[in-house]
Amino acid sequence: MDFPKVTALNSAYFMQAGKELAWLDSDSEPLYRKHIASTEKRKMLEKLGWDKHNPTYEINRNGFRSPEFKKDEPNIVFLGCSHTVGVGVKLSDTFSHLVSQSLGLQNYNLGKGGGSNQTAFRLGHYWIPKLKPKIVVLMSPDRSRSEIIMDDAPINLGVHSKDSESRLWPYLRLHMQHDENLRLDFLAHTLALEKLSTDVGARFIGLECPHDLKIADQWRGLDLARDLSHFGSITHELTARHILAQIHKA
Repeated sequence: MDFPKVTALNSAYFMQAGKELAWLDSDSEPLYRKHIASTEKRKMLEKLGWDKHNPTYEINRNGFRSPEFKKDEPNIVFLGCSHTVGVGVKLSDTFSHLVSQSLGLQNYNLGKGGGSNQTAFRLGHYWIPKLKPKIVVLMSPDRSRSEIIMDDAPINLGVHSKDSESRLWPYLRLHMQHDENLRLDFLAHTLALEKLSTDVGARFIGLECPHDLKIADQWRGLDLARDLSHFGSITHELTARHILAQIHKA
């Protein structure tokens, strides 16, 4: 399927498009080496079954951790942040894969690590009309996040921006201090994505982190991704069941 040129504005992983990666986002080699230098964390990684070869990340030609996009292929689109991407876990264990397999639809995962609701809208606005999915699932990221376009490239903004984007921090701090700003931003982008979905005849399922990440209490601390900060395969499986229940109820 031919699409316009891949750019930083219409992809999640522009620089890695078409590549198979050993590491992605917070699941980085320096962090892994730091973990294995710690006896406690090395044992945890071994118990969880993670090593430097597992998982890997196949990024399609359009810059997403997704199968290649094909014309007229029945599909389900997922939007969200690193939880949606499945950072630190195998693709086959991600909730997007499990849901799409259960429904017999191709998994078009448009998640972006560190992304915001603005990121989800930007990517959904570009891709939903082109992919024409049967279902769109938004796993809305933390409301305090946002993004800004500078030099034709998006920059993720959030609490970390106090150091990384110090010139923007005074505005960001004021914006995040008032919940009504965050609520209205969330509502605007969610409603816009719902409209984009219904325009192509897709059902829209709006969910939100962390409420709709289904974490079994008995697995807290035992169900972790390779970066030891994101959740592992059990949470993805429970979340997939939750998403399927919402889809069947819709």
